[in-house]
Amino acid sequence: MVMDHAPQILTVPARTPVPVIRFNVYVALAATTAAAVSYTAFISVRGLPPTGLAVILFASAPLCGALALPILHSRARAEQDDALRWFSFGLGLSVLALFLQLISLPAVMGDDGPLNTSNQGSAWLYLLFHLTLVVSAAAAAFRLDTRWCHTFMWVSLACVVSSALSFVPPIELITADQEFTRTLSIIQYCLTILLALALWAWVVRTRASSGPLRGWVSLTLLLMTYEVLLNALAERRFDAIWWSSLTMRSASFVVLALGCVLTVTSQLRRFEGYSEREISRRESELDESIFIGEQMLASATRLAAAVRPQEVAEVVAETIRSTAHLKHVKVVDIHPTEAGTRTLFASESTPSDQRALDAIVKFAMSGTAVLMPPANGDGSLEQNAAAMRNIEEQFPTAIGLPLRVGGLVIGAFAGVDSQSRQWSDWTRQLLDGLVAQTGPALSRARLFELEHQTAEALQLALLPERLPTVEGVQLAGRYMAGQSGVLVGGDWYDCIELPDGRLSLIVGDVMGKGIKAATLMGRMREASRVLVSVDPAPSVVLDGLNDLVLAADTGQIVTVACLLLDPNNYRATSALAGHPSPILISPSGIAERIGQDAGRSPLLGVASPTEKRPEVELPLEPGCALVMYTDGLVESRSGTTDGVDRLLGVCAQVQQKGLACEEFASAVLSSRQSGEDQPDDIALLVALLS
Repeated sequence: MVMDHAPQILTVPARTPVPVIRFNVYVALAATTAAAVSYTAFISVRGLPPTGLAVILFASAPLCGALALPILHSRARAEQDDALRWFSFGLGLSVLALFLQLISLPAVMGDDGPLNTSNQGSAWLYLLFHLTLVVSAAAAAFRLDTRWCHTFMWVSLACVVSSALSFVPPIELITADQEFTRTLSIIQYCLTILLALALWAWVVRTRASSGPLRGWVSLTLLLMTYEVLLNALAERRFDAIWWSSLTMRSASFVVLALGCVLTVTSQLRRFEGYSEREISRRESELDESIFIGEQMLASATRLAAAVRPQEVAEVVAETIRSTAHLKHVKVVDIHPTEAGTRTLFASESTPSDQRALDAIVKFAMSGTAVLMPPANGDGSLEQNAAAMRNIEEQFPTAIGLPLRVGGLVIGAFAGVDSQSRQWSDWTRQLLDGLVAQTGPALSRARLFELEHQTAEALQLALLPERLPTVEGVQLAGRYMAGQSGVLVGGDWYDCIELPDGRLSLIVGDVMGKGIKAATLMGRMREASRVLVSVDPAPSVVLDGLNDLVLAADTGQIVTVACLLLDPNNYRATSALAGHPSPILISPSGIAERIGQDAGRSPLLGVASPTEKRPEVELPLEPGCALVMYTDGLVESRSGTTDGVDRLLGVCAQVQQKGLACEEFASAVLSSRQSGEDQPDDIALLVALLS
């Protein structure tokens, strides 16, 4: 499987949708209708309830309505449901009308109640509590702007209060014998039709099945429709049909209150379970994101410390191998000097495994990423090559990732495993992040490698190809680049033979690394030959070199040890410019530093000295040895030169073995290599007098 790979942004998956309770309103309406018809038939056959029950039924309606009102209103605001908001306004006015009608009943408060509400006023309150619900349901169904809610409330409130105070039209709706007039029956038939239309509009236009509260409102409107119809069919209060009507009124508000309470408690239970699941999911995602962050930070830290392409390859191979659980991995880059690629890292594998890795590398080097099996059924993956099909049969899990810089592929990662697994989005994003980090790191390491090779070639070209052959003295020189970085330094050594048989031995160290340091080192070496030919005195040579460094104005400083050796007269003159002191080893193996207390002067490139640089005269004897070196031979990784005493001991031991000069130099250098890693370049020059 291959894919056209592009870096992805680390994203957090969307929140799981909140569970929604569905309400089958049509089934509920049918069941309610059947129950209402059955109850009406039952009460007509079995006889009338006791009269005292009427007060309970009258009181239950406003009480249940008052219970449902805050639930509906709060949910309407929380869910921004305009339909429920309209209905809650109508319900509030309906509850008020019901309450005022309740306290006007003689059985409740005596006479006509505290407001002296007449029978006509009580009848109008009965009509108004239905009419407010009809208007509010119709307004909700036809999506009337909720800004009209307050206008509707004040107009309806005025009508309700006027009816309670008996300020009503002079139309007789109920007689003194509690019989209903024909006018009231006609109004109730008309109200039944309006309620039925409001119910239809509410169910159809507000999508009552989309939420449980809207469904319970539908049942309430249905029961009220039956209630008004039954009341219109009744001839007077307290007959069988009237009792059915009163029961329907109470049931409509009881159903509404019970539905609101059940809905809220059910939602609370669902939300509690949803919250627990969502918290668990988010904790899992957070753990994964923290893991990705830690992996990315760890790899970024290691990649920042990697300075060689092989080190970069090792980091990315180990990170992806451990993350994706791959058995065989390989990292390659474009060969810096030859056509094709070179292997930077490869795990142990069989020839068959290598063929699979090589095939994946070929795809990745062409800019095509490979991921098998596809991550989450990614549609961009397609099986398009026989080679890839063969790999899939042998290794169900495979990864091939191009390593890019600025759109240019400079390397590739390949990995396979015989165990099949599914890739999560988090793993995919982690791989993308690692690839995005690795490309620039590998490019930087390749540039360092190129500069290292260039500087090393320059430095080796500037070092003497061979040392002069002089009777009475053996010479040996060594140079070794440091291991802590890819940039070579400015360490050098040289031996210049004078016409009179004397030798000028010079060892120097240009502070810094890279081509700049190597270039200055070459200029210093050539200048020292000219200066020695004019005046071989060490102090004069150092002054001339100091003038050269100052004139170059590169901001670099240089340390130099210059020693003029007269092998015929067994004498030497030494001068130091901030450089480690040479070591003199007697034929018996006693090693000591030359010019430790005298013969020292400031580094080159700091300033022109006001006084002549001091020199040290040394008497020599046949069989003695002179060792000159740069600080890399004695410097530890912490930067301190605590290896001088060790070097003195090594030189003494080697001298006692009576080795030739070349073996002497190799033994001194190998003693440094056997210790800790070599942090800096080393230049070494050994002279052994016969």
